[in-house]
Amino acid sequence: KLRTRMDQPLNFYGQLGVSAAINVRARSDFETTTTILGNNVTASDTDVDIIDDVQAFKLALVAGAGVELTLDSGPTLFGGIVYNNGLMNVLQGDAKYIVNEDKKSKLFADYLEISLGVYL
Repeated sequence: KLRTRMDQPLNFYGQLGVSAAINVRARSDFETTTTILGNNVTASDTDVDIIDDVQAFKLALVAGAGVELTLDSGPTLFGGIVYNNGLMNVLQGDAKYIVNEDKKSKLFADYLEISLGVYL
């Protein structure tokens, strides 16, 4: 994390780095439509445990920027925006639930995050 000068109440920062995470839970809802003897049959299930289909570890590149405002009374307010670019497929190679027709599904955890908070 790189910041502007700390002797002023308003500071800007940028951050660049790597994020690592461990999967503790994976659940999903499913709906499948199949044609049997010319009739469409729909089956659904909710809150299915798919932990065996998801990698236990995730690695990502992180880049972001934000602003910090130090109040006279001591605390610092901050707000920022961070882009998290997943570097690895989070699905297992032998995933049972989350697959497409050629059995080569991929899922990368890319997201934009807004951070707001207070340093005391």
